[in-house]
Amino acid sequence: MSEITGALLQFSGHEEDSLDAPFPALAALQACLRFQDVGQLHRMAHPGGWKEPPVVAYFGGFNHLDADRFLAVFREQKWRVLEQVVLVLTMENRPSVVVRPAANC
Repeated sequence: MSEITGALLQFSGHEEDSLDAPFPALAALQACLRFQDVGQLHRMAHPGGWKEPPVVAYFGGFNHLDADRFLAVFREQKWRVLEQVVLVLTMENRPSVVVRPAANC
């Protein structure tokens, strides 16, 4: 039986560099997903509107994600622009979770 979790991660475009290498926070989250063998987050490539937004969004759908572990890894990360970081997990069998690290400071 499947148990699907949708994950949406938003952060400042200043987190990324021009080398197309994942910055440490994103790399840690992707490593957590690889360890769980559930897939990877993918960048949303084509935002709507006429301008490039100042934020970047990654999204994924995962079967049997250990959401508690993923949240723990997320909360351990350091972000350059904390105010623009938002993680939303929408789970089939649990209430959705919205985490804004800046709200905890």
